[in-house]
Amino acid sequence: MSRGTSSTSIPRASRSNAGVTLVLIMLFASMSPFFASADAPEEEPELFTGNLADFDIDDSGKAYLSTPAGDPVFSGTRHLKNQWIAAGMPGMILPFAPDAVQSRSIGARACENAWSQGDAVTMPTASGNIAAEVERVTSYAAIIVENGVSIPSTTINDIASTWDSSIYPTDTSYFGNPPDVDNNCQIEIVILDIDGPSNIGGYFSPGIASSREAIFVDSSDLGWRNVIFAHEFEHLLHNARDPLEYAWIDEGNADMA
Repeated sequence: MSRGTSSTSIPRASRSNAGVTLVLIMLFASMSPFFASADAPEEEPELFTGNLADFDIDDSGKAYLSTPAGDPVFSGTRHLKNQWIAAGMPGMILPFAPDAVQSRSIGARACENAWSQGDAVTMPTASGNIAAEVERVTSYAAIIVENGVSIPSTTINDIASTWDSSIYPTDTSYFGNPPDVDNNCQIEIVILDIDGPSNIGGYFSPGIASSREAIFVDSSDLGWRNVIFAHEFEHLLHNARDPLEYAWIDEGNADMA
């Protein structure tokens, strides 16, 4: 063995190959999170629905007009809006902002997600998701009823005709057209069991509004349905244009509806 040469020395070519290999390993390691994120399905943000468990009539209850003073029926909307604002207004969209209007005007409304009668629905509500079914569709609405809630067909027929002939055209003439964020050209009228007769008769949830146009009414308070529908539909329309409107203005308009 010649002087100055160690028996453990690495040939120059081997050292070069090892260096290239190390660089490639480091490069792949740095890019692997990118490939992993590209392959992973994108998770949808959790919908903020709010809840009615701690609804306080004195704090945020708003009695519907015409309901009896001795046994009033209340809107739960102000309670849910206060929760939504306190949570940082998750999912807030401004569908009538200039850029949003311009993007929607590029293509005509396709109504491609419209509900059909008999469709099964998993509906987000302020009491959690419910299983429901589309009982009737009209020119402007899908009437959706929670499974297990029985509504006479005569009542469904009256809701359908009154909505299309009176409530929808009146509210939209004063407060503008709905945004249609879900591209189904329908207001979802959701009839469900909220809390039995009186107390909360219905609501609109600003958190749910980021994904659909829906108003909710207690099946036990359908005797006041037209007042509730008109009131909550105004909240939906007003929220789309000014979600942080003063409460007294929004509620005053809803009463006028």
